[in-house]
Parts: sequence; C-alpha cells; structure tokens
Amino acid sequence: MDDPTLERIITTEDFLKLLRQQFSITRIYYPGASVDDTLECAFESREITYLDNEISGFVKEFNKGRNYIWGDFGKSPFPDGIFDAVFYEDIHATKRELAEILRALRKGGVVIHSTDYCEGLEGLKMLE
Repeated sequence: MDDPTLERIITTEDFLKLLRQQFSITRIYYPGASVDDTLECAFESREITYLDNEISGFVKEFNKGRNYIWGDFGKSPFPDGIFDAVFYEDIHATKRELAEILRALRKGGVVIHSTDYCEGLEGLKMLE
C-alpha cells in the first residue's frame, strides 16, 4: 500500500476512530439503526443520533438511554446541516429519502457507507 495510514486500519473501530479524529466529527446521524451499536466503539453515545421507524418492545429496551428517535428518515425532524457525519448502512432508501438524510449533513460533512455485501451498492451509486 502507498498510504501508510491505510495500513493501520484493521478494524471497524480503528477506521471509525480515524474518521472521527481526521474530520472532527462530534455529531453523527445514523438513520435506520434499529438495534445496531456499531458507532459506539468510536463515538460517545451523546454524539450519535439514531432515527428509525422500528419501535418494537425489544428495540425500545435495547435503545434505552440512547439518543434514539422514532420516525421516518424520509421526513427527518432535523434542521439542515446539523450533523458532521452520516453513517449509512445497508438501508434501502429511495433517492428522495437519501436526499432527506443528506439534507441534515453539514456542507463538507462525511458520509460513511457500510455494507456487508457487494451486490447492493445502489445507495452508493445514488451518492455520486
């Protein structure tokens, strides 16, 4: 590898911590999170805002004490440009919903896209 920084990235935690430091991320938005706590390895819970429409008893219990908002990420309650970063993971958002998610991202903010498979990169293509 040509970039020695990339050689050090070996885990999701390391990668997220590096992004947090490099881009001064203090407010991150995670739409469609359900019961995923991936971001908590690198960010304090007060820095993460979760938004999802799933509100089952298990989801409520799992997210107790977290900044978890029940709602539709296609109609988010956030003002424009409030977040430093968006963590976008395998959610099947329409172009309109994705535009709404990105509306809450500050100009020059960071989009972190995570996927467990290579077939479903439609969301990433929409970002281009």
